[in-house]
Amino acid sequence: MTVKQHSKQKLIKGRIQGNRRGFAFLIRDDGEDLFVPVSALRGAQHGDLVVCEPIGGDQVAVKRIVERGITELIGTYVSTAYGYGYCTPDSKNYMTDVYIPNPPAKLKNQTKVLVEITAFDEGRQPTGKIKEILGTAGSIGVECISILRRFGFCETYPREVEQYAEKNIKEINSDRVDLRDLLTFTIDGDDAKDFDDAISIFATDTGYTLYVHIADVAHYVRPATPVDKEAYERGTSVYLPAKAYPMLPECLSNGACSLNPDVDRACMTAKIILDKECAVVDFEVFESVIKSDYRMTYRIVSAILQGDEERRREYERLVPTLHIALEVAGKLSAIRKSRGSIDFGNHECEIALNAKGYPVEMRTREYGVSNAIIEEMMILANECVAKYCYDNEIPCIYRIHDVPPTEKMNTLSGYLKSCGVTMPKGEITPKTLAETIESAREQTGSYVIDQLAVRCMAKAEYNEVNKGHFGLASVYYCHFTSPIRRYPDLTVHRMLKEYLHGKLTDRRKEKLSVTMSEVARQSTERERAAESCEREVDDYYKAIYMSGHLGESYKGVISGITTFGVFVELANTIEGMVPIEDFGLSARYYEESMELIARGKIYRLGDPLSVVVASVSEEERKIRFALGEGYEDDIPDDRKPRGKASSPKSAKKSSASKTKGSKTRSKSNASSRATARFVRTKAKRRKRK
Repeated sequence: MTVKQHSKQKLIKGRIQGNRRGFAFLIRDDGEDLFVPVSALRGAQHGDLVVCEPIGGDQVAVKRIVERGITELIGTYVSTAYGYGYCTPDSKNYMTDVYIPNPPAKLKNQTKVLVEITAFDEGRQPTGKIKEILGTAGSIGVECISILRRFGFCETYPREVEQYAEKNIKEINSDRVDLRDLLTFTIDGDDAKDFDDAISIFATDTGYTLYVHIADVAHYVRPATPVDKEAYERGTSVYLPAKAYPMLPECLSNGACSLNPDVDRACMTAKIILDKECAVVDFEVFESVIKSDYRMTYRIVSAILQGDEERRREYERLVPTLHIALEVAGKLSAIRKSRGSIDFGNHECEIALNAKGYPVEMRTREYGVSNAIIEEMMILANECVAKYCYDNEIPCIYRIHDVPPTEKMNTLSGYLKSCGVTMPKGEITPKTLAETIESAREQTGSYVIDQLAVRCMAKAEYNEVNKGHFGLASVYYCHFTSPIRRYPDLTVHRMLKEYLHGKLTDRRKEKLSVTMSEVARQSTERERAAESCEREVDDYYKAIYMSGHLGESYKGVISGITTFGVFVELANTIEGMVPIEDFGLSARYYEESMELIARGKIYRLGDPLSVVVASVSEEERKIRFALGEGYEDDIPDDRKPRGKASSPKSAKKSSASKTKGSKTRSKSNASSRATARFVRTKAKRRKRK
């Protein structure tokens, strides 16, 4: 292709998003993307910040590379018989292999490596050198570490960071409010090691008093120290099936900061006075010292509240308090729902590993009454702290959640219409959306509506400006309750402490305005990187697990329908795809209602479908299903389309359109890809509301 010059046309800046098939897109700051042909890349690679010029239609050519986005990458080293080798990047976005001219003599073929790119040549592969050998490709441990590294996290800490953390664990200052006499307890998972929140609660004549104690990480991690810089770069802890990788070194995360039982701990405490209906009457936040009495687990607390006599005798002193906590949590939940807070069902996968690290069971993570207690109280504390910061003009990192995009609401509306549920006209509010989703649940009896609705929502993010939280229907919201695991929470603690000690002058606030913006941006980026990392590792374990079940039959639920295939989720949360051609040449996909019509049957999201495990790719983290015996009997014969569907797309035609669309970037195909993404991706709960 000849690249035409349009010197008078406006230049466009953005980042390159690559593809191993060679072509790329320019992702602009406004989120729109433009197609970049192979011949117009001029040496640009995935992640590069570039300036482009239009070359006709929605295509652009790279005019100048402003900044290289990737200078190190993780991949598999492949040796040759000529003394050199190359690295195939793990990232499917990086468009070429990396040439390794002088590999270490002992480096073996098919080894995971960290490569530093030393030279970029237009029209040729980048050149690199081996910076670190991670281990044998295909080994579970090595693959997981490779994924962790690829998303910018590390399994170890620099020695200077660990040394600084160990040497600078300070004594707890004596001018704190002493709350050690309060009955205090933590509730976490069985395998949790870092406890950053504890509660104390009791009933009063006028209502309830709730203390939410949060580890005072800011007491130990001071700004601009080696530990702080490392925490800022990580942004968050990462939780994988085999191991957690904390934001802070373990001497802090599992030690000095963790609210372990029977030891004094420095905290930031939110004291919340509630009336009998659990409306907030008064609030204050202060530095405290506590001593947790009990390290409780979700499993044990749920057993106590469900009447387990043995557990109730074992924790006799705590039982009345747990019932008060449950009562308060129920009222707080009712208040949230009355204002339109949207609750989505839990469908998170829990992966059980054997002693050798292989997955032996996949199951839905249990979510009981004890989980609800902690969730409701942490949400309340976050809301109260956010309002406190807003009212007192304290610089803050707010947790914001915008109104759902119109395009995604239209997609949700189309699906709901096919289910016989009509989306209210006019402005979408949290309450109207929550009521519509609940109506759809009752109509379809399927949890798939929750997954679809989640993916139609805007993504929550951090911002220095308060814009409210749509999903929770909160006017004020921030993250305050997990400073061991999240950097924005640590930042909020620092701001509160500065305010309480009278250090937030107008000049200081002006200086902090830039800092808050940078922390918000970094925190959002690192949170999304952690989510992607956790999701890919989960998919990897699922692929390994299902590779041992080839040829086996399952009854699943349709979780997504696209022009190229039908996604089916099993009861154990594992998802695979049945290619559209398996349904026959007559298969027709209706995009608006997200229905597939094949051989006289109408297939919709949430429908049961019998499948067989046909193949598994551990490398690509993908599972392919084939239609199981008697699959047509899963769908009733008398089903008729509900609502007005869009024009059908045949499997054959849509396949050709997809190939063409990869060059033209047609809007219809972009919409189809977006639909595939939000019906396939699962939301992580781990306190990320």
